[in-house]
Amino acid sequence: MLALATQGRAHGNSLIRSVALVRDSEPYLNDPTYADHETQAAHHLLFGYLNPPGQELAHPLGRDSAKRGWELFNTKARCNLCHALTDNQRDVTLFTDNDFHNIGVGILRHHVGPLAQRAERELAQGNLPAVDTAAIASELSVLGRFLVTRKQEDIASFKTPGLRNVLVTGPYFHDGSMETLWDVMDHYNKGDGISDPWLDEDMQPLALTESEIDDVVAFLASLTSPQYKEAGDQEYARQLALSKVNRPQRDTQRAFGPKPKQPPPPTL
Repeated sequence: MLALATQGRAHGNSLIRSVALVRDSEPYLNDPTYADHETQAAHHLLFGYLNPPGQELAHPLGRDSAKRGWELFNTKARCNLCHALTDNQRDVTLFTDNDFHNIGVGILRHHVGPLAQRAERELAQGNLPAVDTAAIASELSVLGRFLVTRKQEDIASFKTPGLRNVLVTGPYFHDGSMETLWDVMDHYNKGDGISDPWLDEDMQPLALTESEIDDVVAFLASLTSPQYKEAGDQEYARQLALSKVNRPQRDTQRAFGPKPKQPPPPTL
């Protein structure tokens, strides 16, 4: 199967075409880990395509850690709920649902209700250039998609980004508030933003252990393109070293606790 993936690369085929090539070929590898051939084929192609046979990943944890991270990505870590085209089928292409979500980033540092009321007034007056400018250069930026739809459920919602080359495209989240992928995972692990009334319903404490967080980060690092290998090696080493001494988002008690009751949205 990896030979087929290599053949796809040699002919300049896209990853999507290569997935189809492997999926439609026989025989599939007999791996009981996967319930269906398509999932199995996608898994083997993913790790063959991103990391050619025999090539270890840049990080010291290696391929096995990345493979465990891929499993966690689609199960316990719940990453696939936003970073896949559908919730029930593994996606090895762009890792995004092309949708908008409120994941609790930065919202608690702002008085979102009054900001939304201000935006409503300016939009009602037809002052669209002012709103556009404010959305980039002021606190109104925290309102996200609400500035376009004016729907309360879109407050602080931002489009799901793809994950390819995520290791070398930090800082992370729409406001650049997270410096490392470990910070990102700590944010999700504790279900941050749980007192945010507009928080996406899929946000909840994940109870990921430290080794599981390392595995998910290893998988994310494996999405680095070959032309960025040197930059990826350096960035992984930098982030790893920083994660050993500074984890400002880590909250183990919340990560392993129940999901608190979410407050109802206020009247705007």
